[in-house]
Amino acid sequence: MSKIVVFDFDGTVILGDQPYYRCAEIISRQLTSSYADTFLSKVKAALTHSMPFPGEDGWSMLYNLSSDHITRDEFSAAFHLTRREMLEDEKMTYMPEAVKALLESVRQSAILVLASNSPAAYVEPVVRRYSLDNYFRHIMPGAAKPAGFEPMVRQVIENEKLGRGYRVLSVGDHYTNDIMPAVKLGWDGAYVNPYKLDKRGSTVSGGSIEELSPWIVEWTMK
Repeated sequence: MSKIVVFDFDGTVILGDQPYYRCAEIISRQLTSSYADTFLSKVKAALTHSMPFPGEDGWSMLYNLSSDHITRDEFSAAFHLTRREMLEDEKMTYMPEAVKALLESVRQSAILVLASNSPAAYVEPVVRRYSLDNYFRHIMPGAAKPAGFEPMVRQVIENEKLGRGYRVLSVGDHYTNDIMPAVKLGWDGAYVNPYKLDKRGSTVSGGSIEELSPWIVEWTMK
């Protein structure tokens, strides 16, 4: 039976909190002086696990903490500036050795898909940096998850000419975008959940990709 494993990009394959701190710094310049320090303190507390995490991932956390004080367009501008800086400064993010080991372990036994809501201009340079095209058969930026999740997987199924005998696993750190659409379709979801958020309907949940890797490898071998 064919297996498809869909990996999210930021927060799953590529890690690092520095972009969130950098984006927070850019946002803080647009805040009133009375809230800027409070905002930066809350961001630090969220990322260091010293307060309940106010979001699904780092980006949504920043938006939720700032949305009462800046416009969506101002937040979007800060996000895009941060993404451009991430391409220029390779030290802002990293791919854990555990991710590389996991991809090496499963690429022969499953069709690997890398899916990101970020546009190709932000995804493709990082794919080249870490030679991710050596592991992923399909690299799909601008995936428009969660609504785009099912059409994306159906496209992979069609491109691979798979019959009815296939299984799908989605691996990601954003429950609404990565896990919920897979579970709703009767597929599996491995929730990378470092902030100990509600596991909801995930098939499995763990605090890191390292913790989930044995389960993912076993899933591809069944």
